[in-house]
Amino acid sequence: MADLIYNLKKIKQNFGWADLIGMAPSILSKKMGALYSKKYSRTFHLRPHTKDFDTFRQVFFLQQYNIPIDFKPHIIIDGGANIGLAALYFNWRFPDAKILTYEVEPSNFKQLTLNTAPYPNIINHNCAIWNKDTTIEIMDHGQGEDSFMVKEAEAYTSKQVNAISIDSILKTNGLHEIDILKLDIEGAEKEVFEYGFENWLPKTKLIIVEVHDN
Repeated sequence: MADLIYNLKKIKQNFGWADLIGMAPSILSKKMGALYSKKYSRTFHLRPHTKDFDTFRQVFFLQQYNIPIDFKPHIIIDGGANIGLAALYFNWRFPDAKILTYEVEPSNFKQLTLNTAPYPNIINHNCAIWNKDTTIEIMDHGQGEDSFMVKEAEAYTSKQVNAISIDSILKTNGLHEIDILKLDIEGAEKEVFEYGFENWLPKTKLIIVEVHDN
């Protein structure tokens, strides 16, 4: 009950009364689905019985990406885009920016596509970010779409997916710099910064990274 009251207070605080009235029934019933926000002029599609609402709370209640920026971003790379909530926040805050998202998990990518469909400047890619162009394997630890990890594939398996380096992202998209690089890639941050960073790192103005245990 305390957690529920906290969520409702945060909606009022960060979204206002109109959004509280509109969102409360879905949150109280835990059915989630489509939550429309008048403040953000966006519909957030959240899946029930997942960690989608936790992610929604982190991005929009706790405002984890609301950091001071003294320049106008034009290119944002969202690595580990999950269901697209960070991309939607960046799109609202920087409406003129081109946002390239990368999400490897299939069900997350499907939801990401749904959430970002109205915004042509958000371009989605169903692949992982790594330190080179390769194939990787998803390791499911049975804790949902937010708790998988990846490793470079050593032999063919049905769980192999494509991975791309940040250098290749720059080359493929004809980019010379990155304004914001957000990485939340379930522990693969280690590999991305382990080698192959010499070219793209000096071209990156701001990095937002979630460091995972182990």
